[in-house]
Amino acid sequence: MADAAAREFFTTRTVAEALAGFRPGRRTRTETVPLRLALRRVPGQPVTAPHPLPGFPRSTVDGYAVRAADTYGVSEGLPGYLTVTGAVRMGAAPEDAVTPGGAVAMPTGGVIPPGADAVVMIEYTAEVMPGTIEVVRPVAPGEGVVRADEDARPGDEIIGRGRPLRPQDLGMLAAAGVTSVTVHAKPVVTIFSTGDEVVPAEASCLMTRARWKRRSATPCRPAT
Repeated sequence: MADAAAREFFTTRTVAEALAGFRPGRRTRTETVPLRLALRRVPGQPVTAPHPLPGFPRSTVDGYAVRAADTYGVSEGLPGYLTVTGAVRMGAAPEDAVTPGGAVAMPTGGVIPPGADAVVMIEYTAEVMPGTIEVVRPVAPGEGVVRADEDARPGDEIIGRGRPLRPQDLGMLAAAGVTSVTVHAKPVVTIFSTGDEVVPAEASCLMTRARWKRRSATPCRPAT
């Protein structure tokens, strides 16, 4: 009987076999944690976008918001001329719309004003007189612009379950306005260290033994 118990105690499994044992029904319970504490935690359920992301059309370059059709056919030898009717400030809604033959100055990340469907880079423009710019390169509709739902549409899954959250995942959640996440509780693991070779950390007679940090380890005694 003792031999059978010893054989059972020393039975080992491969890493793959051990991982296969973590079936969904045996996972830890879920809990809700604030986003600031969610790094490397494992989501217990998918997270979907509550609204379009980034939420508004914005410029990807410094330049001028224009109607793409107003730039067709322009070149360095035959530039087009547009009237600047305003400027967009970062963090503020546009105050001016883009009308035919007009342009609105844009910072990178600024909200695209009504009437515009493209942004021409500032490198392809020049101010020829106050309030007038020349454009030397045409743009297509959507060029230099991020759509309001380009990152995610409402209901899109932005974070899946089962994978530890990375810094970029937290950034996406913060952009979506998510302030807390449902995650699996951290597992509790107990390690049992056994054997006559285990001795306290303060032991000096190592010989055939190894130090271990637990105070209840076997006292050091000479090997026989």
